[in-house]
Amino acid sequence: MKRLSFLPGLVILVISTALFITTTGFKKNAPVPVQLSISANFINGDNSVGSFTSSGFLNSSGTTAEQVQVNANTFHAQTTFTDSHGSFTAKLNGPYRFTSPTSVEGYGNWVIISGTGDYKKLHGTGEMTFTADFAAGTINDQWTGDMHIN
Repeated sequence: MKRLSFLPGLVILVISTALFITTTGFKKNAPVPVQLSISANFINGDNSVGSFTSSGFLNSSGTTAEQVQVNANTFHAQTTFTDSHGSFTAKLNGPYRFTSPTSVEGYGNWVIISGTGDYKKLHGTGEMTFTADFAAGTINDQWTGDMHIN
């Protein structure tokens, strides 16, 4: 019976460690949902500038600049978001299709590739959808996903 005398102490240690992990900063780096909405205008060819609003992890607003390359029915883009805390850049790609002679819609995946200021260690991934009206010169994106500071 003397060999099991450490068991109550071990149980207390395991429970204390579990409580510590769930109530301290260990959860700080867990991914948090984010939603971003972009409203932009084409400035030349496939490049656009505009503004964004976000909720969830970021809960911010600011400006965007996007460079797009189009191949057949797929797009590859790089979007930079800037606000008072810094900037971050995401790469995205996916398919698109024409919905009229002057408009397209598409969807894709995005991943953050760099950041500055408070976003220097920002990481995130997700999905996005967009519509573009070439006659009006506008593009609107909806992004969803998860972000965290590492």
